[in-house]
Amino acid sequence: MRRAGEALAYGDGDAGGTPVGVQAVRRSAQAYPPPEGQGKAEFVAALFGRVAPRYDLLNNITTGWQHLGWRRRTLNALGPLPPRAAALDLCCGTGDFLLLLAERIGPGGRLVGVDFCRPMLDLAGARLAAAGRSGDVRLLEADVTRLGMLADESFDVATVGFGLRNVANLEAALKETFRLLRPGGVLASLEMSWPDPGPIRTLALAYLRWVLPAAAWLAGARPEDYRWLRRSLEDFPDAGDLAGRLRGVGFARVEVLRFGFGLVAAHLARKAAS
Repeated sequence: MRRAGEALAYGDGDAGGTPVGVQAVRRSAQAYPPPEGQGKAEFVAALFGRVAPRYDLLNNITTGWQHLGWRRRTLNALGPLPPRAAALDLCCGTGDFLLLLAERIGPGGRLVGVDFCRPMLDLAGARLAAAGRSGDVRLLEADVTRLGMLADESFDVATVGFGLRNVANLEAALKETFRLLRPGGVLASLEMSWPDPGPIRTLALAYLRWVLPAAAWLAGARPEDYRWLRRSLEDFPDAGDLAGRLRGVGFARVEVLRFGFGLVAAHLARKAAS
């Protein structure tokens, strides 16, 4: 039987270098393994459809009301957008990034939000309407790994907030985003990330095991829903690995910013200008 506190201990880990604490969190979720491929896409769409009415509350609780500030800081790091900019928000959810982008895109610009969860899109549409922005944004119900309805090199900037870990095929989503960006365009991704080994990482493991389930329950999620939220993070590439994958699909330069004591990472991936 595991002793109290052992789940958060650190040692040499397994042969692949996985810390002992991370192994323990993974074992606790083994009874609920995530689906793969198209099954994962359908599963995630259904999950977010269930939690959509209280999704914004869940985001606020799980980030300590910090996520909007992180989004603003990520967009600020991009600098000014070009005149008549075209922006694409992937996995747009209830529209947090869309609302911030709408403030920055000048006259003649174009803004598109994509999500494969209809209840999320409906909430995004309602929020945009309440802000007087509904006429400025096109909302598409689509899978971000398959965006053939959008032309090559048609966007100056793409954003994704806490969405990449939920896509069925990460590489396909990154390649599709690269295709859609114009030369010199940039992808800004904001995502949860494992901090470097140390006390903060130990706290992150405790957060996954105890705080996240409680927060998800408060937001109306079912037990299997919050187990998925936890599992999706532990299986997602760390910040360095994701930067490597972005370079691997063609991005010329990748900058990584850390927020929330290293628990959140913003990746700014720029396409070569020519």
